[in-house]
Amino acid sequence: MKLAKKNAILLFLRDSRNHPSPNSGWLESAAAALLGIQVGGINRYKGIPSIRPKIGIPIKLLEKNHIKDMNDIMHRTVLAFFIFLWLGGICIDFTISWIQSF
Repeated sequence: MKLAKKNAILLFLRDSRNHPSPNSGWLESAAAALLGIQVGGINRYKGIPSIRPKIGIPIKLLEKNHIKDMNDIMHRTVLAFFIFLWLGGICIDFTISWIQSF
């Protein structure tokens, strides 16, 4: 079963605030929605158990190849962000030059 884009966006918006960290929840819910996995539950940090809310719908079983898939998503997102910044800088520079020409 593949998660429709509309449902993935709704899942992202629903679960993004479930994480105790105000920033991590957005990233984890987006990744879970894109990959069709569920994250959260009992995690261990330095041997100490930490119970986290479950984020996402477990359409697929969580496997180690999802780590590579998540890294691919991260790299594409970083590249898109830098392209966005570069294009934004060009637009700002063009606008300033255009305003100064008057």
